[in-house]
Amino acid sequence: MKKSILTTLLLASNFIMLAQEGENNTKQLTEVHSTAFAIKTKLGFSQLEIDDYGIINGNSTQIDFAVLSKINKHLDIDYGLGYNEFNTNYFSDNKSNPIKNKYLRIPVNLIYKSQFSNQLIFNTGVGLFGNYLFKSNVSNVTNQKDHYMNMGVSVFSGIVIKVDPKVNFGIMIEGQSECFKGNKQILKQTSLISINFIYLL
Repeated sequence: MKKSILTTLLLASNFIMLAQEGENNTKQLTEVHSTAFAIKTKLGFSQLEIDDYGIINGNSTQIDFAVLSKINKHLDIDYGLGYNEFNTNYFSDNKSNPIKNKYLRIPVNLIYKSQFSNQLIFNTGVGLFGNYLFKSNVSNVTNQKDHYMNMGVSVFSGIVIKVDPKVNFGIMIEGQSECFKGNKQILKQTSLISINFIYLL
């Protein structure tokens, strides 16, 4: 009888310890930080559509500095400032004409997070952004007057890897398209690979 009682107590204590350990693991899995800072470097291809000319293919290089704020367990919002540079060469009258446009980016993104493990998170989301053209260089001639703001939407998805409790590393695929143009040029379609470095505060 005493052995049965002792065995029961041992089993009960083991069950309680396992339950507490499981609860702690669950807390670690679902732990989120209220604020984070992110640097996003992006490389890809873009299409510049110019009125009375057509579509020109080129390269896009971007960098964003963003603040991430937690909405709830699965949703974040990020916002910040960025830089976008479009480069290409187009042919007109049998001549090669380089184009380099430089934009100030103002992105706002809504991010949905699904955590697979302590180290791996899947992110997907949508966003709005403004592209302000502050410098345009065509055929090595700088246009100082053609400044305008275009608005657009973006979609993205990818994975985030937890390197340590304070640092995350992300790889994303992102598509962007300007929808509302303020002048005769519009970045019609942009496809990017984004490498993100995230510091949790």
